[in-house]
This record gives sequence, structure tokens and C-alpha cells, in this order.
Amino acid sequence: SSGINAEYGVLELVGCELVTDISAKVFAKECPMIHTLNLSSCKLITDSAFVEQQVLQQANSMDLGEVPKLLWPSLQHVDLSRCLNITDLTIMALSERSRAQLLSLNVSWCDAISDTALGKLAQYCPSLKSINLSKCKQISDVGMVQLASTCSINLQKVTLESCTQVTDRSLAALAGNCPGLMTLDVSQCDKITDQGLLWIAQGYMNLRVLCLDECSVTDIGVSALASSTGCFHLETIRLAYCRDLTDESLRRLSKGCPFLQTLDLSYCSDKLTAKGLRDSLKMWPRLATLRLRGMDGITTESILDGPHPSLR
Repeated sequence: SSGINAEYGVLELVGCELVTDISAKVFAKECPMIHTLNLSSCKLITDSAFVEQQVLQQANSMDLGEVPKLLWPSLQHVDLSRCLNITDLTIMALSERSRAQLLSLNVSWCDAISDTALGKLAQYCPSLKSINLSKCKQISDVGMVQLASTCSINLQKVTLESCTQVTDRSLAALAGNCPGLMTLDVSQCDKITDQGLLWIAQGYMNLRVLCLDECSVTDIGVSALASSTGCFHLETIRLAYCRDLTDESLRRLSKGCPFLQTLDLSYCSDKLTAKGLRDSLKMWPRLATLRLRGMDGITTESILDGPHPSLR
């Protein structure tokens, strides 16, 4: 889909696979007030759409501390997800040239992005509110610690799905520096453990959405989330494929997270029982979505005594 509203500064060319750097540079030149740019899944887009050509020609020998000129002067919201040819060079230019005006960045599936890019974001973009780094396999704790330490006041949403080098250390940094964080997705980060959840419980009082699919967590970590110092305002929690959970996790969540609206327990352990779910559902009057894919032994009749006030 595509949408162009130069007057209001919005350019969306989502999935336009024939759009090239040439077209992008025309927009950059003719519409300098564009502040919202979405080139998601534009597979022909490269660094050349954002930085001067002569810089690209020198990139192999260039000192990474030297930042190229950005062709887009007013960007605040940038989505380059699935633009597979985008590298650190674009993010470096975007970071320094956009400075404090950059508010959101999505570079999911851009697997050439590394901690070098996060270092520049940390250095120049303290106003960043949202970042999506899903499937960026080179991202590690080094970059996340830098980002958390400088974007601490404004950061509200962090998505790290399948960032397999990220560990509990990143969660500790976010918890210690980003009290306003409301959404955290570390799904498929298999190095996230109960220790990370203990950090979350101590630092994320405002957290609303937490995604932990396929993480290495147990009742110990989940219970911490529901403790008196934990995530009381949690509205969504995803725990699909967390195979070590038991009814104890449900019991603790039902008491400590009363505002839960969405719960995903798909393909969890058979240690979760119909009775445990039935007892917990009574404590979640706002629960609207319950996902139990792969839980073959549990039926609607076995977990509901009667109509639920919100459950669809």
C-alpha cells in the first residue's frame, strides 16, 4: 500500500517492491518537510536512498566515527522494516543529522544493523520513544545498554523479537534506566531467563505489554512479575512455548495483575490445568483474549463455569 501527503509530511510506500533509491531521493529533495517515512518491504531500497553517493563509494575505508550527510532533513518517524540492504551507515546518518527530533525507528529484519548503529542512536537521539529491532541478529547487550542509558526518559516501546544475542543484562539496563517503558517484546530471545523477569519486576511499574514467547522462564520469574513490587498494570502477557510453567504462575498472575486483557499460553506445558485456568479467569474480569493453541487437553467447557464478562 502507498500514501503520499507531502503537505502534512507523510510518505508511505509499504511493499512497493519496484521503488528504488532514485525515487526515494527525489522525494527527499522535493519534499524536505517529510517527517514520517514508511518504506517497509521496499526491497530495492539501500543506503543510497539516505546518504550521498560519494560517501557510499568511500564507505569501505571510512572511519565509522565520521557521519555522512542525511538526505532527509526532517525525519521523526522512520520505518525501514524488511529493507534488507539498509546498513549501519543509514542509521548513523539518521541519528546524528536528525538529532533530538527522531521519535520512532523500525529496522526489523534488517540483519546488517549492529551495535554500532545503536551506539549512534544512544549518542544523538535522546528523544527516541519507540524502537523495533526484531530479527536484527547482530544486536547484543552492548548496544542495548548504551541505548537504555541515554534514551531513558522517553523510551516507551522496545521490540527485540529474535534478537538472540540479547540476555538478561539488557533487561537490567532497561529496568534501571527506563521507568516509562510500557511495551517490551523479547519473544524468541532464548537467553532471557527468570533473572531478567526479576529485573522487570523491580523496574517496570508502568509496563502494559510484555511478550515472552519461547523465553527460558519458569514460575519463579512469572511470580516476580505479579509480586507487590511487580507489574500491577500489566494488560497483555504472551507466554507461548514457555514449557516450564505451572498453575502457580496463573495463581500469582491472577492476584498480582488484575487488569489483564490478553493472555497467550499457546503450546505451554501440560502442567497448566483446566482447574488452574478456571480459578484464574474469575480474577480477570477484563480478560478479552485467551489463546490456548496446542493445549489439547483444555476445552472451553472445562475452564468456564458460565459466561465470562469480557472473554471473546
